[in-house]
Amino acid sequence: MEEEQINLDKACDPILIYKRKKDKEKKDAKKD
Repeated sequence: MEEEQINLDKACDPILIYKRKKDKEKKDAKKD
C-alpha cells in the first residue's frame, strides 16, 4: 500500500512529469 502512495507522489512530481514528457518527445521524434 505504501509503495502505491510513493508511486502516486512520483506521478505528481512536476520534475518527473517534465522528464517523462521529454523522454516521450524523444521517442516520438525517433518515429519519424
